[in-house]
Order: sequence, then structure tokens, then C-alpha cells
Amino acid sequence: MDRNQGRPRREANFSTQQHQAQTNPWISSAHGNQERASGSTTTALQGPGTARPITASNPSQALLRRTAGFPRLKRLTKAKDFGRVFANPTRSSDRYFTALSHPNTGNTARLGLTVSRRIARNAVDRNRLKRLAREVFRCQQDLPLLDFVVLANKAAPAAENCVLRDSLQRHFDILAARMD
Repeated sequence: MDRNQGRPRREANFSTQQHQAQTNPWISSAHGNQERASGSTTTALQGPGTARPITASNPSQALLRRTAGFPRLKRLTKAKDFGRVFANPTRSSDRYFTALSHPNTGNTARLGLTVSRRIARNAVDRNRLKRLAREVFRCQQDLPLLDFVVLANKAAPAAENCVLRDSLQRHFDILAARMD
């Protein structure tokens, strides 16, 4: 069966003659760079498969990038862990976020995020709220051994990032103080 379904074939319009190889395929006219060497020499990094991995020029930049991650140890991933926090939480709320916490038995504080489609229609908005919450959580120093769950409220998607950061910072501080 013909895939073109009655449409004319376009392959008939192609020429069967081979084009002559150009001496310098990058410069197609006489207006090219005159300082460029006339021969077609290549450097060691040109050509397929010769790309090197991108690395940080400064080792401290690579260290910062590595430590800025959000490892799996610091995440709430199981429904059972979320359920434990929702069952008996310590709560802090304002118009942007509701933060819940519950003591954990692990060796580090963990974060769980819930941003529903009802609150933020666009995935872009939901992801922005989650990124902000992760960033504020990562920047926290000396959090007690708690499991945190951050829930976004209706006003959060329309708020500016600095307001949201301040709100989250306040919630983490309040919940950590209540634990002590």
C-alpha cells in the first residue's frame, strides 16, 4: 500500500548527479574570512566523537554544584512516611504554605512536597514552588530530626519568590523551635 495515499511522489524531483566536493565547505562564497587558512585543516577537537565532557574550571565550583543537590536520603518518598506525618503533625501555616512536621527515626531531616493541580494549574508553577521549598530546606542549618511536609496554598503561585522564601524559612524555624 502506498504511504503517500494519492499524493505525487517527491523523490522524482531529485537529481541523480553528484555534486563536486568544495575545497572549503564552510565558506561558500568569495566573501569568506580571508585570514582563514586556505587548506582544510582540522584541529584535534573537531569531528564526531571527540567532544570532551564539560567540567568546572574551578574545583570549588564543582564542589558547590555537588553539595547543592537534594539526595534521596533527605526526601520523603513512601506513602507510609507521608501518612505518618499527616496522622499526628505539628503544624505551621500562613496564606502561602502549610508546613507539617513529625519526629523521625532516621539520621537526617527529610522533606516531602505536595503541590496539587487544584492550587497551581500549570506544571511550571507547581515545579517553581517545589524548587523553592527544596532550596530553602537545603539552606537550613541544624534542623532537628523531623520529617517535613510542605503543602502549597492558593495564594502561593501568584506570590513572588522572595515572599515565598521568607514564608518557608519562617515555617521551618517555627517547627524546629517547637521540637526543642
